[in-house]
Amino acid sequence: METSGSGGMINMRYLGILATIAVCLAVTATAGATPQWYTISFSGTAMFNYTATTAPLYNQDAPRRLRTWSTDLAGNHTLLSSTWSDTDTNSNGTNDFAEWAAGNLASYQFSYFNLIGGTIPANYWDQPYRAVPSTGVSPFGVDSWRNQTMPTGWTGGIVQANQGYQAPAYDNYAFPVWRAPVGGELTLANAASMQFSVEVLMENYDTAFEPDGTLRVWFGGFNTPQDTPGASSEISGVMVIPEPVTMAGLMMGIGGLVTYVRKRRMAV
Repeated sequence: METSGSGGMINMRYLGILATIAVCLAVTATAGATPQWYTISFSGTAMFNYTATTAPLYNQDAPRRLRTWSTDLAGNHTLLSSTWSDTDTNSNGTNDFAEWAAGNLASYQFSYFNLIGGTIPANYWDQPYRAVPSTGVSPFGVDSWRNQTMPTGWTGGIVQANQGYQAPAYDNYAFPVWRAPVGGELTLANAASMQFSVEVLMENYDTAFEPDGTLRVWFGGFNTPQDTPGASSEISGVMVIPEPVTMAGLMMGIGGLVTYVRKRRMAV
């Protein structure tokens, strides 16, 4: 190996950089068992995507459910109907949610929505990631969410759940919520320009992601402000969040660096 001259110095310098990057990757790979912060970032478009086939929910890229509710003056909710993307009432190969969406989704609006931090079983929605339930600072993992961002005029916050869903999979998990201003709701027409993000302290970073690096994230949202008396509808489902930009960028950088070093060697 060359250890002197300009070519040798360049080779040694970039080999050192590659070694440093390799160590960082190794640390990242072995640190998966400890909680790590991850930024969930998405546009409103992801909430309007849906799967049209009738495969089981956990096999769908964008499974969806529509539920309609009636709310009385005391804030009590009564479920009226449910429409799922894994049922095909007409037996025509297109699921029930997709048939509803074809004529109604363009006029739908999200007044508020939330994520949830508990692992949702693989035979249901299949959301593998899990927020740390509690770090000891506050109950239900309220402090496992931070740096929430949203469009101008929107408000948000972290809600202490303190309610059971499907024990023991994700009981009592805090979750982030986003609320639209009246007249500024999320719609299909403005979805691409609506950007949202929040950081979550993942308890299972090593098993949270799909083989292609994507993250499945459950959401649920209503078309009216919370607890508004009268009729309302809710759309919930799973968004597929792209591979973390930091890791993708790092791998691209390594590839570019390797190409550069090879070219330098050929030129020397």
